Amino acid sequence: MSDHSSLTLSLTLPADKPGRQQWCLNTRLLAYEDTLMEIKDTVSHILAENDTPESSIATLWESLKVVIRGQFIAIAARQNALRCDKRQQLEDDMQALEETHRQSGSLAVRRQLAVQRKQLRALDEGKAEYALLRTKQKFYTGGNRAG
Repeated sequence: MSDHSSLTLSLTLPADKPGRQQWCLNTRLLAYEDTLMEIKDTVSHILAENDTPESSIATLWESLKVVIRGQFIAIAARQNALRCDKRQQLEDDMQALEETHRQSGSLAVRRQLAVQRKQLRALDEGKAEYALLRTKQKFYTGGNRAG
């Protein structure tokens, strides 16, 4: 996306809203090595604590799914909070740089401002990309099916 290219979007959404959606794994979380390590540690811990002769495989599997789901939700919430903090910091820095640039007209400050804007744009594009992915999934899974 660019500031200079025009963008037109036309959506026709169904009048009836599908029911509450089930939780769906955010596969983008799997791209981070620290997330994978955290999940592996959690799985190891759950298996070590609960893999006993008294526990059935089905019970162990269901409890593992619940814990992992909660872990992914916590990781996503933490990353979202970090993204919000980063956005706020970028906006604050940009405001200070804009004021400095107004007063001095420095080329170096102008370059710093361009870098800040690029980082903010990257955050916005990531958010838009995620929203489009979720919209696609929502209406694909809730759409008409054969059979």
